[in-house]
Amino acid sequence: MNITVAQAADLPELAAMLAEFQKSLESVTTIDEAKNTRYLKQILKSEKSGTVFIGHTSSHQPAAFAIVCHRLSSPDADSIPHILDLYVRESFRRKGFGRQLFDHVVRWAKSKKYAQLCWQVENLNLTAQYMFDTYNPAITGWVGYSLDLRKEPGA
Repeated sequence: MNITVAQAADLPELAAMLAEFQKSLESVTTIDEAKNTRYLKQILKSEKSGTVFIGHTSSHQPAAFAIVCHRLSSPDADSIPHILDLYVRESFRRKGFGRQLFDHVVRWAKSKKYAQLCWQVENLNLTAQYMFDTYNPAITGWVGYSLDLRKEPGA
């Protein structure tokens, strides 16, 4: 897989893959292509916002993407890269593309002299957990919460 930092020219391919990713999530009920495009443009316009990596097969088919944003860390008094999403198109799964993309992000973070790299995985995504567990990462012990602001509290 050929992995590059995504550019504006990659926007149509990224938007299509982002929509595929969203369709796989129970929490996403509608896909808003214009909103997705604005979101991706925002990240692509400034390295401070984040970095998007896109992976193409040897035949130039877009196969995967990773969105890495920079999160402030009070303990480190610095920003740290946080993988928001790592997605491999269904037809390219179980071929090592996810591992190649993750390894690329790790090398990138090391080259930028970051002290750590963070990510989260849905508790039901056992395939991703299995892959990430092979890296022997530190399990943070943090519990992730998400509040759906479209619903009334306590509903």
